Amino acid sequence: MVLENVKEMCTEVPKGGNGGKGKKKSKPANKDHFISKLFLCRDSVITNKWGPPPH
Repeated sequence: MVLENVKEMCTEVPKGGNGGKGKKKSKPANKDHFISKLFLCRDSVITNKWGPPPH
């Protein structure tokens, strides 16, 4: 199976142990990745991230 023009969305949560006093806690950051073609074969996934995202 081939999926085209896929947008992967995830949230990166920073680790809690920054170790410094008086530092602000980092907030979770939303990340988006464009994948031009995504190949699915049984239990394997092969990504091809070439090309600019469509507008």
